[in-house]
Amino acid sequence: MHLSEPLVSVVVPAFNAEAWLAEAIESVLAQSYPRVELVVVDDGSTDATGKIIRGYGERIRCVSQANAGLASARNAGLAVASGAFIALFDADDVCMPERLATQVAYLLENPDVGLCSSEFSAFDESGEIAPTFLSQYYGRVERDGGIVAMYDRVGELDLPGPAGTPMPTKVRTMSGWIHDRLVWGNYVHPPTIMFRSELLARVGNFSLDLRNLCDYEWLLRVSRVSRIGFIDRPLIRYRVSPGQMSGDRNTAAIKLDTVDIMQSIARIDPGFYRTNEAALRRRVGAAYRGAADALVDTDKPGALRHLVRSLRDQAPDLAMIKILVKLLLPRRVLAAIRARRANRQQGPGNR
Repeated sequence: MHLSEPLVSVVVPAFNAEAWLAEAIESVLAQSYPRVELVVVDDGSTDATGKIIRGYGERIRCVSQANAGLASARNAGLAVASGAFIALFDADDVCMPERLATQVAYLLENPDVGLCSSEFSAFDESGEIAPTFLSQYYGRVERDGGIVAMYDRVGELDLPGPAGTPMPTKVRTMSGWIHDRLVWGNYVHPPTIMFRSELLARVGNFSLDLRNLCDYEWLLRVSRVSRIGFIDRPLIRYRVSPGQMSGDRNTAAIKLDTVDIMQSIARIDPGFYRTNEAALRRRVGAAYRGAADALVDTDKPGALRHLVRSLRDQAPDLAMIKILVKLLLPRRVLAAIRARRANRQQGPGNR
């Protein structure tokens, strides 16, 4: 045993993940880092997820609960995790073999950093999508000047890596007090996160009140009390699968989570809110408008309710007028307009 190295707990929530869970588990068990505790939380799965987890016996720690969502599953895993460092991971992704070793080395070299994340690649059922995917997944990174602009300190991490691997000797790293940037949109990818376990005593667990953005809200709390680090090397392979967070109601729920998070800033950090009130209210208005747009085809009363709310924080604009027109037109007319537009876009040569 390598008792001089800190124990790392990897927490993996799993709900109906039978298709990919074994690959995710194997990628954690194959880590080059020697001291790993793998905690998998079966969040009330109705498929073979539980059977797959139990099949690993004592190699992993299994927690089972009735289905309660991502935040509850993460919290259940954190409750039993015993590592000095805790890594978050998802049941459908794949860890690179050096992931944990790289992040442990970084945190040990940077004691003022409480949490670090990394770049990641992306793949789907057809193969690789991109060797680096963060700036595509989080569009604001490119809009705001690239990943370096998101942090205030750039450094290097010496990582010779195991023999025979293509890992470079030096890896670029960054860190910063990023709360005032992060509040305008996330760019810290949750499945790549590793953090010091003592952070939980300072910021608490994941909020059960947020259906979709519990990770983002928790990161905002962490970023108020600690520097956040970034390792500019893909340490996981992120699986892009059909239907991820798709659907009108999911989109609307994400927007409404954003409203809750922005409004909570007034309570948690009134000084920051006063300084940035106009911009924060515009973001709330835009989120309500986005929820209205997502629901306009399937829930007109709900869409109208959110559109009216948006007017309290954002002046009317062309996008709002378009949503209002959609609300007023009968559904059959909207369907005919969309069909005509689709035919025009298709063109005679493609029919």
